[in-house]
Amino acid sequence: MEIVTNKSKLKKPTKPVSEGEDIAGIVDEMLSVLKGRMIVGIAANQLGFDKQIFAINMAGRSVIVMVNPVVTKEKGHQLRREACLSVPGQQVLIRRPMQITVQGWNQYFKRVKYRFSGFDARKACHELDHLNGKLITDYAIPKS
Repeated sequence: MEIVTNKSKLKKPTKPVSEGEDIAGIVDEMLSVLKGRMIVGIAANQLGFDKQIFAINMAGRSVIVMVNPVVTKEKGHQLRREACLSVPGQQVLIRRPMQITVQGWNQYFKRVKYRFSGFDARKACHELDHLNGKLITDYAIPKS
């Protein structure tokens, strides 16, 4: 499966998943991409699926899949350069929350709530940006 790099396809918000919708094939492809490459996260629209689903490799844990994720709390901030598979060769300095709480469903449609901090919070925010039609280049400071 190829990573989408067409910015016009990635610049629009994804559609919510309906409860009970068959997303097993999408999740399987996302997990396959995560396992097959040295990457920390993937959003469904990066693989061409117009759905609010992301998966991230957690520090010291397994992969977390979130469906229809919503940030309910943010705390602190961190400033760091980020790269993205959908924008090859670019790095952008981005300010992100140090801690976030995200609610949604897992791939089995069970309600989940995660508290992410540090790099895990950054990964989740990055993937949430994808689901909302935002790329790292949207953070770039315009040159005058």
